[in-house]
Amino acid sequence: MELENTEKNIISLLELSQIVEELREIRIGFGVRVTDVTTGEVTDYASMQAVSRAIGIDNKGIKDKSSTGKLYKKRFKFECL
Repeated sequence: MELENTEKNIISLLELSQIVEELREIRIGFGVRVTDVTTGEVTDYASMQAVSRAIGIDNKGIKDKSSTGKLYKKRFKFECL
């Protein structure tokens, strides 16, 4: 078996390795926009977990409220980004 373009393949593997390392640092998920209807303040969060920590609602609650448009604690509106 003859190896053609061996140097090019090695460079490609090195580049692939770098890309894989960069992708490992990226969190998989989606953002959530939270609107406080009493103050009009809008805050974008990087993840549902961040919303959970800030407001005290679980992921299922965020999904349910965002899909139905209902408010959480008669105050917060969720929109999945």
